[in-house]
This record gives sequence, structure tokens and C-alpha cells, in this order.
Amino acid sequence: MNINKLISELRRRNVIKVATAYAIVGWLIIQVVVAINEPLSLPPWFDTATIILVAIGFPIALILAWAFELTPEGIKKTGEVRRAESISASTGSKLTRLIITALIILIAFLLIERIFFAGSYAKPAGEVAEDAENNSSIKADQSVAVLPFADFSPNKDQEWFADGLTEEILNSLVRTPDLKVAARTSSFKYKGSNEGIPVIAKALGVDHVLEGSVRRTSERLRVTAQLIRASDGFHVWSETYDRTPDEAILIQEELAISIAKALNTVMDSSALSDMVKVGTSSIEAYNAYLEGLNSPMYRSPEAKERQIANLNKARSLDPSFAEAHYAAARYWAGKFSITLMGASDNEDFTIVESNFTACIRDAIQSSKSPVDQLKYRLTLAEFNLRWQEAEELYDEYFEKRPNDFVMMRYFIRLLIKESKLEKANHFLKLLEAGQGGNFENRDFLVNFYYKVKNFKDSERVSIQWLKEEPTDYRLMYQVQRALLWSGKTELARQAYENYLSYRNEKEDTDSSQWYITTIRQLCGENKREEAEVIFAKFKERNSDMSTKWHVYNAMGLQKAAVEVLRPLDTPETVRQFSSFLWYPQMDARQYPELMKIVERENVLLPNPVDLPFALKGE
Repeated sequence: MNINKLISELRRRNVIKVATAYAIVGWLIIQVVVAINEPLSLPPWFDTATIILVAIGFPIALILAWAFELTPEGIKKTGEVRRAESISASTGSKLTRLIITALIILIAFLLIERIFFAGSYAKPAGEVAEDAENNSSIKADQSVAVLPFADFSPNKDQEWFADGLTEEILNSLVRTPDLKVAARTSSFKYKGSNEGIPVIAKALGVDHVLEGSVRRTSERLRVTAQLIRASDGFHVWSETYDRTPDEAILIQEELAISIAKALNTVMDSSALSDMVKVGTSSIEAYNAYLEGLNSPMYRSPEAKERQIANLNKARSLDPSFAEAHYAAARYWAGKFSITLMGASDNEDFTIVESNFTACIRDAIQSSKSPVDQLKYRLTLAEFNLRWQEAEELYDEYFEKRPNDFVMMRYFIRLLIKESKLEKANHFLKLLEAGQGGNFENRDFLVNFYYKVKNFKDSERVSIQWLKEEPTDYRLMYQVQRALLWSGKTELARQAYENYLSYRNEKEDTDSSQWYITTIRQLCGENKREEAEVIFAKFKERNSDMSTKWHVYNAMGLQKAAVEVLRPLDTPETVRQFSSFLWYPQMDARQYPELMKIVERENVLLPNPVDLPFALKGE
């Protein structure tokens, strides 16, 4: 049979019309199933199964159309029907009417769905709205907040995993050069909140919000996530991931990639590769790492012990897990910043240094990402007091990841040590513009604007948070000091009273912070007698060096304050001593060992600034 005869026979037997009718009706069925899948909470496999069944039925329909014919007596084999008795022409006319009717229904369905229900259904994973207006909006508003994923597990015992997964998604997204991501501490403030998405997005300063849930059992892991545009509540993207528990890392990678696509983020292949590299194939190591990261900004000693125990567990389970090594290294490095709240100068710093060195070495050796390598190397250089080298590496790092606000805070601290206050102020403004409203950064801005001698912005952000967050007693601790530096004694008194009102529920009245805030407020108000009464009690207690130094300076006892820090001016302790260079009143010229580092790193020291609220004591 030649091709013309074959086509003629296909037409006579209505095979072509059957194929057309089947394709249209099948497509209509698939569209209906996709549309009703989410509203009716059908199983995730239902639409896939429908597509497979429709596809399987297609060749079967063609075979039946070729082999059989519909006659007045019923269905017969085509070969048994004489042509004179065939009613295939009549059947063909009916099929034509069926095709036209099905087309009309399909077109009507598509129009109704697009016009009336466009905002009701999420788009498939990785897709964004097609219209030019939406695309331009997404390009202009590349910012997102990742809310804590809800724990829907049967035993409600996977909150740590949900929080850790949320943080890992955050960590992945922040590596994308042109994407602004609200910090963990800001997003986690809304954990369990009933606030609407527009309210949350406005508070966090973002245009998109990602929310989701986790259901985890010993045999199954389901993660559901959806990305919502805050301006109109439109679901830009939604997906459900069904995996086994040992595929948790894969889910994190898929989520990060899909969100980036949904935001239309411009990334080259290397940047995308950096974003999704978690660094381990061990689910046990990954879970331990997540638990190690899942800790609040201010941690109790017990919480700190659990944190490093989990990070060390992750390191031992997977020795090639670079980010676990780095997180542990940062933990140990943080102990050398003895001026920070909650730090201690009673550590065995020889052991701490050894632990840091081992962790950062393992991170560098196991890292497969050039950008992460850069981060690890600059951390090592800074730890070893090679500030010029560290600054060069920081500059290179921020060319790759300009929106890594966590590393930006570390960089600002380094720049202040180098007395590069103008550059530090520049990065402080970038930090405020990018994530100034989040919990961790607002504390940082209040704490460091005055340290770069930008008293105008220091006063501005302090007054802002005095009005907006008066119950945050730790923030009020910083606000009071910044306002005293700006000469706003009455406002500082408000911050001090807020500190007292809300700290008494949480802390012992004998804390170091209580003495510092009380004495500096009394000194700022020039209430010498009251200050001296408190100071006499203070001298009876065993305080750390940092607290003594702050109190002695406030009391106007500058010479005594210099001597308080003298034990730190040794080759063995100069590393932790260097954190005092953050303070404008610090006079490094009084300390020979510290000056060796300052001169080696070509730091141009400014003259120390007199503490504006100090008593005249000497």
C-alpha cells in the first residue's frame, strides 16, 4: 500500500478524526484535573497519573479506530463490513461535531480560568508570570523573606529540623549576588504569627515572602513551600516535595533553585552552583549541622555547649563538610571578641586557638567553592591579625557576594580596628539599606555608628528603636550608650529605664550590664554622689576586664582604666585585646604589644575621643 492509499484509508476509517478528537478531549481532561487538584486536596500523584493514562490511551484509540467500525448492528471488524454498508461517513460527521464542541469547551475553560481564577492557583515550580508587567516588577523587587517553616509532623518533634531547613534556604539564597534576603533573626520573629503576608513583608522591607511546612516521619519527608508576592498576594510559585528523610539536602537545593528562578534572578552557572552547594552527602551530618545553626543570638552557656557539640558531630560524620567546619571555626573565633555581650576573658585561649585553627584548616581543605574558599581564607587572615590581607580578601569576596550581610558585619569590625572609619561607615549604610530593620542588624547599627564617629546616624537609629522597640532590653542597653555619646542624656534616661523595666524579669540585678548602664547614666547626668555609691559596690565584685574598663572610663578614672587592660598586652593575649580598638576612647598607644600589630598593619591611629559622659575624676 503506497502512502496516498494509506492516508485515504486512514481518512475512510476516521482514524485521523479519532486522533484529533482524542487529543482535544484528553487535553481538556488534563486541564480540568490540574485545576481541581489543589482545591480538592487530591494526592500529589493524581495529575501525573491522569496524564500517563491519557497518553497510554492514545495509541489504543488509534488501533481500535483502524481495526473496528461502528455499524447499526454494533461494533464490527472493519474487514467484515462491506463498503456499500459502511456508515463511516456518518460517523466522521459525528466526530467532526465532537471535535468542534470539545474545542469550544476547551477554549471556554481556558478563558474562564485565566480571567477569573488567575490569582487562585500557584504557577508550576520555577515559572513566573508571563506578562511584561509582572516580569518588570520581579526584576525591580528582588527581595524575599523566608518565614520559619511550620512543623506538621505527627509528633510535633521536628521544629528543629524545620527551623534548620529554613536557615539553610536562607544561607543558600544570600549567596545570590542580586537577591536581597531578610535575615534569619528578622524572619524568625514571625514564627507562629497570625500576621498577614502584606504586614510581615512591609515590616521586613521585602516584596516577596516564602512560607512552608514540614511533615517528617521515619519513612517519609514532605516539604511544602510557596512564594507569595506581597503587593497583591499572588502565588508566584508553589511546590510540594515528597522524599525519604535521607533526601533532605536535595529538597533544600531544589527549593533554592526554584525560588531563584521564580524571582527571575540573573545568575551565571558558577553563582548558581555556589548557591546550592551544601557540602555533604550525609544526612546525619546535615541534621547535626542544622541543629548547630539553630541557636539564638544571645545564648546561655548550656546552649553554646550544645551548639558546638552538634557542629563537631557534623564534622566527624562527614570530614568533607566545609560549612560545618567553618561554622565551628566561627564559634571558636567569637570567643576572642571579649568585649561582646556575654563574652568571657576566663577562657583557655590556647585551646580555643587550637580548635579554631583545626576547624578553619579543615574548611579550607574540604571546600569545593572558590567563593567559600575566599571566605574561609579571609577569616583565617583576620584571626591571625593580618588585617591588610584580610581586607583585600573581603573586598574580593564582596565583589562575588555583595549582599552577604553577616560577613558585612565582620568586615565593619575589621575596618574599625584598622581605623578606616569612612569605609566602615560606607558599609554600615549598605547594611542599613539592605537589612537595617532586622533584629541583629539594628543592634549592630546602634552599636557601631557611634564607633565610626557618625553620631548623627547613631542618634537617628537610636531614637527610632527607642520608640519602636522599648521592650527589647538588650537593644536598650546599646541605645542608652549611643544616646549618651550624642549628648542626649534625657533620651538616654528613657532607654535606661526601659532597660531596667524589662531586664528585671530575666536577669539578676547583680549583672555586669546593670552596673555599666547605671553608672554611665548617673555619670552622664553628673550625679557624682550616686555614681560613687554604686561604684563602691561594683569594686567589691569580681568583674571581667571589659566591664571594669567601661565602668572606670565612665567614672573618669582613665589611668586606672588603662591599667585594667594591661594584662592583655602580651603576645599571647593581644588577639583578644585587639577587640578594644572598636571603641573611640581606646588609646592603643599605651600598650606596646598592641602597637606592634597596629604599626605592622600600617594602621593610622586617630587620637582617642574623650568619653562625653565621663565624670572628671583624674
